[in-house]
Amino acid sequence: MDPIILQRFGFFLPKINPKIWIHCASVGEIMGIKPFIDQLRNIPVVVSTMTKAGYNLAKEWNLSVLYLPIDFSFIVNRVLKKISPSLLIISETELWPNLIKEAKKQEIKLVLINGRLTEKSKKRYLMFGSLMKKVVSSFDLVLAQTEQDAERLSQLGAKEIIISGNTKFDWLNDDIPLPSIKFDDKKIIVFGSIREKEEDIVLRLSRRLHEEINDLTTVIAPRHLKRVSIILKKEPNMIRRSLTSSVPSRSILLLDTIGELKSFYKIASIAFVGGSLFPYGCHNLVEPAVFGVPVLFGKYTSNFSDFAEKLNDNGGFMVSDEKMLYEKILYLIKNEDIKRKIGEKAKNTAQSLMGASKINVHYIMKLL
Repeated sequence: MDPIILQRFGFFLPKINPKIWIHCASVGEIMGIKPFIDQLRNIPVVVSTMTKAGYNLAKEWNLSVLYLPIDFSFIVNRVLKKISPSLLIISETELWPNLIKEAKKQEIKLVLINGRLTEKSKKRYLMFGSLMKKVVSSFDLVLAQTEQDAERLSQLGAKEIIISGNTKFDWLNDDIPLPSIKFDDKKIIVFGSIREKEEDIVLRLSRRLHEEINDLTTVIAPRHLKRVSIILKKEPNMIRRSLTSSVPSRSILLLDTIGELKSFYKIASIAFVGGSLFPYGCHNLVEPAVFGVPVLFGKYTSNFSDFAEKLNDNGGFMVSDEKMLYEKILYLIKNEDIKRKIGEKAKNTAQSLMGASKINVHYIMKLL
């Protein structure tokens, strides 16, 4: 039988005796919680996850790791007794009712870290009535990302709430290597994490910008690599990152590789972050901002609403449509001093979000 399945049923658990068990759904949450784990120093920790990629990443970082047990009372009860942590920390909104209930029964302290809850999720949880309220009220401490998250979690029954930010921002820094690629142009516009409905828009903008500005290259990074072949059919003359180390002037570069977007943000003159012109919720606005790059984004920013509000007119601009996006890019690219000042504001705004890990460790230590 698959060892992953066996572990999810509570067998073949790692031989550990951790003080803290931290649950993170997948790779993104593990990456986000790593700065917090680093600050726990010598406190023994085990991390649980639900994905193979998350498991492998935790192993790569030499963390003790297990697959989250299936949320049946008799299974999680056995796993909790075997691992016997003093504290169970849940990242973001991974609310598994039986895991939380059994931890409470065994008098294990419960903490929600990087707590977030969208209005849509809140309404969905409220449909379950007293069940979800009982789950959320079980937490000894909720460390919420924003005021809005704190208010929604309070409406779901959370009692002890502290607004402490998001530890994933402590992971961000400008110590990212430059991409190993040569550009003939000095002006580079990066369209990052582009979603399907945004593809035609950024392709049209790229063509228009090349007509307007001579020494300009545009970089298009689709959110999902499965879209690469489709985008190439729309614009066959694009240059694929995976096939080149040199980009001629006035090119459109398709970023068809994994893990390089941050490096390209670092050399960008201006960045547009996708998933925001249509209701996808927006992708990571902080990544380009931390490099001092002016950030443009659409109005659909529910995943980064707090930061988007801070960034708008203070390091970037919210744009309502394709026309406005084009106008803002031209405005910035033709006004170097203004672009530089806005980039500095973006960096300062991004840096203001850092420090959540230290705050969270302070409150966690009080529970141990």
